[in-house]
Amino acid sequence: MCAAGQETPAKPKVPSLEVCALRIRLHKEEACDELKEAFIANDITLVADAITDALVVILGTAVACGIDIQPCWDEVHRSNMTKFIDGHRREDGKWIKGPSYSPANLKPIIEAQS
Repeated sequence: MCAAGQETPAKPKVPSLEVCALRIRLHKEEACDELKEAFIANDITLVADAITDALVVILGTAVACGIDIQPCWDEVHRSNMTKFIDGHRREDGKWIKGPSYSPANLKPIIEAQS
């Protein structure tokens, strides 16, 4: 199956090196470069545009890899929420895992999609 000229596999797989390079380039452009420019411009509309474009690229990467991302999202979100049980915030604002942290288990999700 193809979308916009790109393969959309029915099962999870790592795409060709060409597609991988494209997805990485697009992600850097949207998530890093455009978002940085939007913040520098202090323009919330540009920030919203950059965030939305980055989401489109990331979701497109999931499609290019044949991954149904919703169950993966749910599992990673579940895992991330366990950081807040007894974790702590580092000086730079990042949350650090505590003893109750439960890592995401994506392997069975991907295997079920295969």
